[in-house]
Amino acid sequence: MSDIAAPKLVHAPALRRALAGTLWRRFVILAGFALTWELYARWLDNALLLPTLRPTLSALWSAILSGELPNRAATSLRVSSPATHWGLPSRRC
Repeated sequence: MSDIAAPKLVHAPALRRALAGTLWRRFVILAGFALTWELYARWLDNALLLPTLRPTLSALWSAILSGELPNRAATSLRVSSPATHWGLPSRRC
């Protein structure tokens, strides 16, 4: 018989496994972007050039709820459909 033992599996601690997750990394990156945006907007102190994050998200939310943003996105997708790029007649809805 051989004297070589099978390697033992070492389990990483729960915190290390949680921090290695994709969802956690995405949250940290998004929070970093949000913090950078907010700090730079406050440093500029010019709402016309770069508004802070809260008014921007508020405007986005109200545009989505009013239906303006989804309608314009649908129009944009309809205009830039692959049929127009290939010279085919586009179908109007």
